[in-house]
Amino acid sequence: LPEHRLNLYSSLQRGSDFQIYLPVACQEKQKLREQSASGNFAGRFVLIVDDDEKALDGLECQLRAWGCNVQTAKSLAETQMALVDNLAIPDLLITDFYLKQHETAHDIIAAVIADCGAVPILVISADGISEHDKAKWPNKTGLLRKPASPGVLMEAMAQAMENKQAG
Repeated sequence: LPEHRLNLYSSLQRGSDFQIYLPVACQEKQKLREQSASGNFAGRFVLIVDDDEKALDGLECQLRAWGCNVQTAKSLAETQMALVDNLAIPDLLITDFYLKQHETAHDIIAAVIADCGAVPILVISADGISEHDKAKWPNKTGLLRKPASPGVLMEAMAQAMENKQAG
């Protein structure tokens, strides 16, 4: 298997340990095309902020497969640098809530709003978020739990962007 690795550790009368390492890859294009039929995101500009590199890469891969233009950042400083470099306002911000160095989605949202004005926002988190923290978010900010399935993500993205157009 190309780009795969198999390790075998064995001890006499103790057993064996097999480890298979598989590369992370996008799902098959046909499956993604079928999923994207319910939401047209081609050409949409999405800014994703997450300090978990695997989560960031996976989400970026999914959105690019749906035709999105994607910019990524792992921190508030990277987000601010991305905003300076961007020529367009994001159609959607997707940010993890808890980031390293005690940064949160509040910091990311404030930076994006200060630079771009109001944009649709999805906060994504594997951890619980207090009602007090949620109350600080702009109206109609969506919340997704990690890991979000492609269908749930697509629906939340469509809803967030629809709310912006209706507002």
